[in-house]
Amino acid sequence: DELNNDEFYKGALALGNIAVLSKRCEGSYYEARGGPDKLTTDETGQATIDIASRLIPVDYIQNEAATTKETLKWIAVNGFYTFNYILGGAMMDVGDNETAVHPAMRKSVLQMETF
Repeated sequence: DELNNDEFYKGALALGNIAVLSKRCEGSYYEARGGPDKLTTDETGQATIDIASRLIPVDYIQNEAATTKETLKWIAVNGFYTFNYILGGAMMDVGDNETAVHPAMRKSVLQMETF
């Protein structure tokens, strides 16, 4: 399985009991969200919930592996809830002018939401 051989995924598993990982491979993000027949999205616009969303570039994780690991541990230990998407794959190989996907998204390996 390609994902089980991924270095980031193996590193995330090494975090141990501070992280809960689940994996699912889909043909596209659109398919992962149920499209076209059962399209869903997360609720938004709640005044009582502060949500932060960040894209984490693959080169940052590669160059700052220890800092990344410590930051993820700090977030988990200090009571932040997160949901994250592991990005990458074919979209990282597409030229800047060949798709509507933002270049920052194509250079990222992780989208992290905290609340």
